[in-house]
Amino acid sequence: MQVLVTGANGFIGRHLCRRLALEGYAVRALLRPGADATALASMTGVTIILGDVLAPESLALACRGIDGVVHLAGAVTAGRDRTYGRINVDGTRNLATAAREAGVSRFVFISSLAAQGPSPKGQPHRLAQGEAPINEYGRSKLAAERALVEEGLAGITTVLRPAIVYGPDYANFAVLARALRSRILPVIAGLELSFCHVDDLVDLIVRALSSPSPILGTYFASDGQPQPMERVVDLLEALLSTRPPVRLSLPPRLLSWLEPLSARLADSTGLGAMIPRWLGELRATGWTCSPEDTTAAFGYAPIHALQTSLGPVVDWYREHGLLEPGSGGHRRVGSQGKTPST
Repeated sequence: MQVLVTGANGFIGRHLCRRLALEGYAVRALLRPGADATALASMTGVTIILGDVLAPESLALACRGIDGVVHLAGAVTAGRDRTYGRINVDGTRNLATAAREAGVSRFVFISSLAAQGPSPKGQPHRLAQGEAPINEYGRSKLAAERALVEEGLAGITTVLRPAIVYGPDYANFAVLARALRSRILPVIAGLELSFCHVDDLVDLIVRALSSPSPILGTYFASDGQPQPMERVVDLLEALLSTRPPVRLSLPPRLLSWLEPLSARLADSTGLGAMIPRWLGELRATGWTCSPEDTTAAFGYAPIHALQTSLGPVVDWYREHGLLEPGSGGHRRVGSQGKTPST
């Protein structure tokens, strides 16, 4: 089976390409011109092709002779909100058109829990219905899902909405870890979070590609064990062997006041659009989902729980200097790329 992977040099993409190649798939990795191809270039069975989801002519070539597509490329951070629509929605629509015209038989789209919206307290999302995204990122991912239907790919498409994806070579916990070491840590009391280890997500993607026929619809991916933010801090604190920090509880009223202020600043300057997005997400009751239906449909059985898998992540941070003051929170080894958050 020949598979095209967009966003192939991102965190998930690198892991996916390596796994697909090991299992005998012929992998075509789509990279934008000028992107770092270091990590992918050393993988046997992976062919790099240059292209861009905003350049339809490059996608027609990329999809030629392809059996399946895994669409990971997209904007997670943006200077202005409208960028999300241009890349996530228009880019997905361009790719869908190219895939349809090339006769692709399987399409797997990695969306986000943000497309569903926040979860009520103690009630992880299980069914993809009643979507209520709260920011432009989430709205763009939901619109991208719908664009696949509008472009006629509903009969071959599996949509996956992962929770917070993490793993040893992506530093999304590093900022929190360094804050713990600084001895003062803002905490959102009661905020519930779901997590998904990158290896479990990759396993699910491979299952979607290898099923005898496409498993249609939208499914959530997580380890099935929602964690309050305080518990995540406890885990990191134990792994870092640090003294308990001063935990500053941020009340919802303060977040409500800061969010519109930061949004106006971001829109007027084109800088820092992530700040209002994060403030809005932190003000929610939770970002949790259950893989119950995913397990039933795919035989998906996540083997990584945050409690046992966070240790190797912290060890990797130590090895690469990401726990030191001033180190970049999203520094990676190898190529750069897109990683969904929630």
